[in-house]
Amino acid sequence: MPKQEFGLQAGNARFKFMEIVTTAHGIYLIFPIPEMQMRLSLKYPNEKYPHFGAFLRVPGIKRDYTLELDEDILTANNLLKKIESFGTLYESGYSRALDDSEGMVLPDSLLNSYSGSGRKTYVDMSNFKVWEWSIARADQLPELVSRTSPTVAGVSLERENTAIIFDRDEGAFHFSFDEWMQAFDFKLFGSSFERSLVDAFEEIEAKRPDVLEKATPTDLIVEIQRMLAEAGAEIRKHR
Repeated sequence: MPKQEFGLQAGNARFKFMEIVTTAHGIYLIFPIPEMQMRLSLKYPNEKYPHFGAFLRVPGIKRDYTLELDEDILTANNLLKKIESFGTLYESGYSRALDDSEGMVLPDSLLNSYSGSGRKTYVDMSNFKVWEWSIARADQLPELVSRTSPTVAGVSLERENTAIIFDRDEGAFHFSFDEWMQAFDFKLFGSSFERSLVDAFEEIEAKRPDVLEKATPTDLIVEIQRMLAEAGAEIRKHR
């Protein structure tokens, strides 16, 4: 039962916003809202149930929701096509050569901001330091690779919404935010899923109107505010 959790941290504050659990029967997305622990699950078709199933369990209000799916849209064949499109998109990112276009190069401190290993992935916001960014041509990225930082990444200044990553072992990879956002769209689920999910959240909010307020990571926000204030002082110092 592989598990993967994702979150943010700043200083001593940490916030887990999602956990993904994969089993032989389906995929579970767990949202650790205090006192609620909502779990959205997508069950695979099997011999007993030939279609996909989607369910939302909310222990905080002792309520389970069966979410409607458009069976002609969410099919094994369509899901396979979606997976294949991700593969094609991934391969296309490696097929582009580095050119002389300029970009903002991310500092090593930001690239190394992931803490933990295995099933835990947290991004440390404290490592986001504006004054450590630099400008370089894309074809200069291999020269910036070092023994301690085998990967270099930058945001293109000439190609809109594009990041360029160079890894010592894997080579160059172009990441188009627009292309990947289109690939991650949820049209695969259809309008029935969206409507039933909205209806479920409206009922949850009616039963527990304070749920979103309690879900706010106050300590993390305070740490980020402190970090931004310090960053502003540093930026003024580097002018």
